[in-house]
Amino acid sequence: MPPRSVRPPVRQPVALLLACLLAAALPVRADSPLPSHPELRTGRLGNGMGWSVLPNPHPKGQLHLWLTVDAGAMDEADDERGYAHFVEHMLFNGTARYPGNRLVERLETLGLRFGRDVNALTGHHQTRYMITLPDGEPARLAEVLGIFREWAAHATFSPDEVIRERGVIEAEWRARQGPGQRLSPRLISAVLPGSGYPERNPIGVMEHVQSAEAPHLKAFYERWYAPGNMHFLAVGDLSSQHMQSLIERALGDLPARPVPERGPRLRPEIDGTRHLTLADPERSARALALAQRQPRRVMDSQAAVWAHTRENLALRLASQRSTDRQQGRRAGLNLQLMPLPDGSRMLQARLPLPEGMRAEDGARQLLAELGDLDHNSFSPAELQHQRGLLVTSLERLASGAAPLDSRTLIGRLDAARNNGEPLLSPSQQHALLADRLNTLTPGELHQAWKDMRASSDKVVIWEGRDFDTPPLDAAHFARLEDSVQPAAVTPVRHSQDVRFIRLMDPPTAGSIINSAHLEGIPGAEAWTLSNGMTALIVPGAARGNTTTIGLHSPRGLLHLSDSNYSLAGQAFSWLERRTINLNSESFAHWKAQRGIGIRTTVADLGSQIVISSPDKHLEDAFQLLHLQLTRPRPSTTPAQLARIRTALKEQASSPAWQLKNALRQHLLDDPRSTALDGENILWLADTLRARDIVRALIAPPDC
Repeated sequence: MPPRSVRPPVRQPVALLLACLLAAALPVRADSPLPSHPELRTGRLGNGMGWSVLPNPHPKGQLHLWLTVDAGAMDEADDERGYAHFVEHMLFNGTARYPGNRLVERLETLGLRFGRDVNALTGHHQTRYMITLPDGEPARLAEVLGIFREWAAHATFSPDEVIRERGVIEAEWRARQGPGQRLSPRLISAVLPGSGYPERNPIGVMEHVQSAEAPHLKAFYERWYAPGNMHFLAVGDLSSQHMQSLIERALGDLPARPVPERGPRLRPEIDGTRHLTLADPERSARALALAQRQPRRVMDSQAAVWAHTRENLALRLASQRSTDRQQGRRAGLNLQLMPLPDGSRMLQARLPLPEGMRAEDGARQLLAELGDLDHNSFSPAELQHQRGLLVTSLERLASGAAPLDSRTLIGRLDAARNNGEPLLSPSQQHALLADRLNTLTPGELHQAWKDMRASSDKVVIWEGRDFDTPPLDAAHFARLEDSVQPAAVTPVRHSQDVRFIRLMDPPTAGSIINSAHLEGIPGAEAWTLSNGMTALIVPGAARGNTTTIGLHSPRGLLHLSDSNYSLAGQAFSWLERRTINLNSESFAHWKAQRGIGIRTTVADLGSQIVISSPDKHLEDAFQLLHLQLTRPRPSTTPAQLARIRTALKEQASSPAWQLKNALRQHLLDDPRSTALDGENILWLADTLRARDIVRALIAPPDC
């Protein structure tokens, strides 16, 4: 980490739906407690610090180490807002053993880069320090554990370092002042009134950050950084017993200290509808949303987990039906189940309002589509489609064909600990879920959807810079709710069985015109194909019964014309999501059924498409590779085009994007590195041009 630079925000991996789908097996009582991961070891040191150790060999050799402190922005006094985040910064700016910037320098000497291998994060209820090691080399591991010890008890808070770091935090605050940051507190205030969360943004209040002195920060540190308020987690390619002994040796003799008592955390329950406008000069999108708060659920029993499972599956079916109905329309309903900082969730139905659509017409459409979902049950075909995706994923996880990586596992372990929930292994997930999924009925899922929609804790949200006040008053909106009838829409049925998708006209077979052995790699060969491409065949390079097909080209962004330069990344990403005759959802189903993965990369001096496949589906993988380069994708609908246009216009006008764009132009000295203009925004939705861009970079004979 450069010592005086703004640290990038940590992006938490998006949790997979499967993390929630841990249902009960039929022979077991619904309220039975859940088992725990058989390889997970947990305990507590003599000074009160908790620890958790979980072996996981993926990736091989790698170790993920976290020290979590159960204190964050919600533990600050009114005049301390920003202290938890400030303390997190200061732990990189001086400890007893590593004064000043020496800790950062030492981490770099150990081969660890800030952002990639070392990071920290402050939230509402927790502060987290994270280090990833490429292997368990004993000397480096011992020193890194010593650094965690320094963070836990020996921060120094030099006054000079506090003054310097204050400027870094102010710069970080300024970099986050986009429309999302400005509008988020207003949304949380409406959804969770009186909870304190809107006033406790972890970045803090700059008035308090500017006045914070070293003694103030040290007092906060000594108050909350007590061993009994900390937990150490280790996940990776490790021996549990050995890691436990290392943790005890490094952290077990820190002196115990009392932890302050916390008052009850308020989780307000509101009965009624509030109306909110979210207007910002930088947000051009117009939308209407209806948000309904769902109760917090601790998934510590099979009954609770199965209820959570039904909710998530019901949302997926409702979302898919709404997506399929958008074809040919200007706007369509978007459904999300969004987490809230107090642990509850918010079901949000959001309808984009195109220019020219009246507010009342938008409200009628939103309420009609929701009413249709409320009144028309899901079909067996809709359930079968989503169930197939889930069962296939569970089977691949349980069999080890698609193992969870350690970074994902340590995040799930920490979340489970914070929520008081057990962590299950993939095999336990499959054993608990598979039978129950097979007996699930459309009626059960539709009832779960109606239960979520029954929440009376609601917020009507008008988004758009022209909405200074709600365009419809509360009484008018309530009358529409009572009067609008659900639209008569025939349930969507998946008539196409994606298991049997093939190229309609298989390509004409080519030939190998030359072959040669590769020196230094036993059994490896280089083939020259009749179209000029070179194929490198390396036996045993893939894991298990899996083959990886990589199509690599020396042509990259710098080989494109000015008009195509800024479009290439989007063009390549479409290859991962869509293909001929299949929309994104069906394509995901097709890939999941076969265990096929596709990844694309485009850089200044090269580009590649990499497909991994089980050997039994290798023919499908080659068919897919050929199809992606030769056939056009399905055309973009007007609704999708409108959303793309709006999102890209907002992105191109944001200060953060303009700064990034200016830096890119300066560093690359390339006039093509410009913000997307109106013409390029339109071209981004042109699937034929996207295909042509990919063909221009990846084509024989250069591959």
